[in-house]
Amino acid sequence: MPTQDGATVELHVKSLKNGWYELPVEWNKFFPGRSRKVHGRARLEDAMKELIGAVQGSNTVKRKRKVAIIGYAPSSRGLVPWNDPDMERWGLNNMYVLPDMTGAGPDGNGLGYSRWFQIHNPSEIQVRDKNHSKWLENQKNVPIVYMQRHYENIPSSVEYPVNRAIEIGRGYLTNSISQMAAMVLLESIQDAPQEIRKRYGCRWIRSATHFTDLYLYGIDMATHAGGVGHTEGEFSYQRPSVEYWLGLIEGFGINIHIPVQSDILKCVRVYGYEGAQTIQNKMKERYSELSTTITGLQGQLEQSQQALLQAVGARNEGVYWDRNWVMDTDNEWVPIDEQGKAKEAV
Repeated sequence: MPTQDGATVELHVKSLKNGWYELPVEWNKFFPGRSRKVHGRARLEDAMKELIGAVQGSNTVKRKRKVAIIGYAPSSRGLVPWNDPDMERWGLNNMYVLPDMTGAGPDGNGLGYSRWFQIHNPSEIQVRDKNHSKWLENQKNVPIVYMQRHYENIPSSVEYPVNRAIEIGRGYLTNSISQMAAMVLLESIQDAPQEIRKRYGCRWIRSATHFTDLYLYGIDMATHAGGVGHTEGEFSYQRPSVEYWLGLIEGFGINIHIPVQSDILKCVRVYGYEGAQTIQNKMKERYSELSTTITGLQGQLEQSQQALLQAVGARNEGVYWDRNWVMDTDNEWVPIDEQGKAKEAV
């Protein structure tokens, strides 16, 4: 087929076992961070359309240019635009157990997730959530699940390109969010041509199919409070790794959008220029967020306490009737004494 510069290229697809296909080697040139292996005819056709569009420089076949990385933090995860058809939405781990993180959105018509990241080894997955492996095995709504390798019992699983990420980012991958950010970068750059390397000394350039915008939702990494099923929590010490990858991404001209509620890429003051007022404003926002959370939890606690008191009262009433009254043969209630014998009527 003709390329955008007038040359001709042949694209060869290799059929593998169990419904798997290996895309043409040209795939690595345009999408270096994405696996060449796809499962099923539908996925193969979609991938080939995407590749042909990239080879020909066509404007009619384009990938989505916006991507959202979604985390657990309640401060901004409610801002996810679930109905945006031009955005990829990436989830991770067992976040789907949260009622507002199923992908359906508030109106129930959300477009769900484009990709999922579960980079932990299988034994650790079972420790975190005994039902998670089954969810991965039966997953039909998320077309790609990045894992340490492909697992036959998880059809959507794709090997995460960790070696490529290490090559580009020094292996500074301390958490899943960093690995997701690294994937954004891997799919937005390509190896620089030899002449550019010699002239400018750069190893990579932004690709023609790069993401234009990266959005972060539910990602604070400000405290030691983890998400559902997490044993180590979303530690603040992991945040520098995320910010390192975001710096690389921004350096390639990709716009990064971070909610004001998030602590990512923020500091309490500009050194030497801002004083205590900036810190106080930040703390006011934090106190407001925590107050809202506390109010909600207090309401739940009061409801639980009320339900508990009602249940205890009902049980005590039953105990009273059981200890002090019995039924005679005519199904009438009669009093009993302390030894459990029926008292004579007076």
